[in-house]
Amino acid sequence: MRLLALSAAFCIALALSVGLKIPGLVKISEGPSGGAPLEIDDVLAARSFQVSRYVPDNDLTWISGINDDCRLMVAAVAPQGWHRALVAQMAQQKQVFYVFDGQVYSEQPIVRTRAYHYWRKLARYFGLTPRERPVLAVLSTSSCQDVPLAELAALSAGGR
Repeated sequence: MRLLALSAAFCIALALSVGLKIPGLVKISEGPSGGAPLEIDDVLAARSFQVSRYVPDNDLTWISGINDDCRLMVAAVAPQGWHRALVAQMAQQKQVFYVFDGQVYSEQPIVRTRAYHYWRKLARYFGLTPRERPVLAVLSTSSCQDVPLAELAALSAGGR
């Protein structure tokens, strides 16, 4: 009798796990993807920056803002930290900031960003729709006195 119950439990677990692996059986919404949030344009324009988008040969879309001697570049980067080398390459002599979940960091907080990314992915498996919290890389020239980090941090806190 005990062996029968154990076998039944194993069969149920097997059926459930296979069901999750069959494409099309479970629809997972990935949410908005790619590119930088459009609100970045609005934040920079409100600070009198001339805004443009720059898409180099890599997979990042940079939003560039120029205001007198100040030049800013903002991009949504992978929460897993895959874009750190690209950001460092683009930075050269610029100041680098990472913005995530309403906080500003000098380096990407990979543990936090990965944990949220995978938690969000798991939540979508169960039909939940957690807020998107993009990880933003911000590059600024040293002549920038008033970088809108607080506004960008508010965007990354999932206000959209």
